[in-house]
Amino acid sequence: MGDIYKMWTSHFADATTYPELAKIKDDNGDGVIEVNRPDEVDALITSVSALLNDIKYPMDGKKVVWAMDDRVYSSGSEYRTLPKEEWEASVYGNVHTYNHDVFPARSALGSNGCLDCHDNKSAFFMSQVVRYPFDENGHAVTMPQYRLLGLTPFSAWTGIWRETRLKPVLYIGLFLLLMIPLALAGEFVLRWIYGPHQMPKILAYLPVFLVALFSIAVLLLMADRQLVNFILPSRFWLDSNHFAIAMVILFAGILAVVYRLRNAVQKKSKNRKQMFWTKELVATFVVLFVAGLLMLIKVPGLAEVNRFAYTIFDVALLFVLIGALVTFYTRIIKNTIQQTKTA
Repeated sequence: MGDIYKMWTSHFADATTYPELAKIKDDNGDGVIEVNRPDEVDALITSVSALLNDIKYPMDGKKVVWAMDDRVYSSGSEYRTLPKEEWEASVYGNVHTYNHDVFPARSALGSNGCLDCHDNKSAFFMSQVVRYPFDENGHAVTMPQYRLLGLTPFSAWTGIWRETRLKPVLYIGLFLLLMIPLALAGEFVLRWIYGPHQMPKILAYLPVFLVALFSIAVLLLMADRQLVNFILPSRFWLDSNHFAIAMVILFAGILAVVYRLRNAVQKKSKNRKQMFWTKELVATFVVLFVAGLLMLIKVPGLAEVNRFAYTIFDVALLFVLIGALVTFYTRIIKNTIQQTKTA
């Protein structure tokens, strides 16, 4: 490396020394020369060959080449490509130093859940990495990191949409599902107080009002970022327990289907709304099952489909959740309204 440095300093001091170097230009004006054109590659190879000859470096059976990324140039117009894995940024050895700094666990990638990577503001998938240091115009050639990881734009952006848009809605629905016992408790208390007597009609909506009031309290609580971490589950906890959450939603969906089928059989109802939600839940269960199967079975050549199955699974979960919420909250309101009509 020292000899190469001396070659350049000698040329800068006297342009007649290694004159071929004069052909190598700074194309983009950043103060750093770029060897990115055939004549520049030839100039560098010729100059380095002359340098090695001057210092009497043994060159028997050897020749000077210019290596850039995965290409090895023997001249400006001739090169061969070195094999490398898709996930490798370079064919050469890793020269990164070890870093022994110790950070809190909260600093680890993934400590905030899937959003640490699957976010359009996250550098994990979206950062631009250098593919080639410079092109023929001296500009760096970059690509999104997700391409380096073997993902397509569709996979990368689908994952981002799932984590930033779909899951927050899913978790809000889960909260409303977990509030159903509170609504049922409100209904039970009203029935216990009034017994066989008619209650004021306005009280029919009290159970749902309790859920709304509690939801507002939680929203106000979430404004305090420090306090909310001690009271509500974190995004990391929710994401890491995705299977358990899916089972809770699935169980709620099954109860909703059973409840609706019972009503259809006992009342022999052909109500279109009743049948719509029943069919919606059953169809969604089928989609959920197929998506779950594709998540577990890795079919060769269908990696893109397997990855997309995760998003389809969560979409299906959301539809099951919506069906369950409509079923249970409608049942609570109807039963309480019925009490207001009791003489």
